Amino acid sequence: MTSQSKAADIEAILLQRFPLTPILEALEKASLSLGPQEQAKLSNGDPKAGDFRAQSEALRSQLNAMPAEQVARLADAGRKKQRADAAKHAAERQAKLKAQEKAKEDARFYNLAGAGADFVFWCMADFWTLDEAVALLLGREPRVVNPEALKNELKQSTGFLGFGGPLKPAEFHRTYDGLRKLMERAEALASPRLRPRAVLNWAERTGAAVVPAKLEAALSSIEATAGSSSSETSPAPVPQPVTAVSRTKGQVWTPEELDELRRHKDKNGTKSAAEKYGMSEARVRALIPNKKAAPVTSHPLNTWVHRAK
Repeated sequence: MTSQSKAADIEAILLQRFPLTPILEALEKASLSLGPQEQAKLSNGDPKAGDFRAQSEALRSQLNAMPAEQVARLADAGRKKQRADAAKHAAERQAKLKAQEKAKEDARFYNLAGAGADFVFWCMADFWTLDEAVALLLGREPRVVNPEALKNELKQSTGFLGFGGPLKPAEFHRTYDGLRKLMERAEALASPRLRPRAVLNWAERTGAAVVPAKLEAALSSIEATAGSSSSETSPAPVPQPVTAVSRTKGQVWTPEELDELRRHKDKNGTKSAAEKYGMSEARVRALIPNKKAAPVTSHPLNTWVHRAK
């Protein structure tokens, strides 16, 4: 390692230890003097640590007395520490900026508590408009978040006394506009009266938006309730012939019912009657027994002929 390399490492270490050395030298060239406390502050040390120039020269003497390899190691360690400190400070600044941006974003009207969607209310509607559907898919209340409200927000001035210029579009604005454009061009959503289930099915099929879990739950619940109510209020069925389903055990058959059963049995047979009325063939035969054929009586003439033979 050359003497020049060692000298460069020494200067690097001195600058690491006394980072404001160039400022002090500039002040000295300008014939300005600093007191002990100011010099100690410039050295990043304790104000009681003594004269800044004396400390710097003492460190230089120590480094000159060290082997070049040791000085190089100290210089490298100092550089690594500087890079680590710089990275830490940059990360802290970045985190601070992100926190400030998040606070600004959280304060925007579409992120306030009142902008949350009333999913139950909207799922009771038979249809949605395009703007209502967009807002609901983004979890926002259509009466609060809509194209007009978003445009009005961007007209607001920023900065001190409004000299900061108009408010810039945020990520939410771009997301809203993009989703709206996709829905305008969707064949499944061509009607101006969008069925809620059709909207959710389209979003899930295309992946254009993540359907809020509360929206899906609200719509499914209302659909189930509507289906139950429909079945309860459906017209009464047309009365059918008495069947095993409608007849309770032990109920007595009326003459009219038996006549109907008999007519069907005589016309279509015992098996058909059993299937029609939901009972066994044995039960049909028990209710409508077969007519016994009358015994054939022998004519007296037949008897005489038979005897004559």
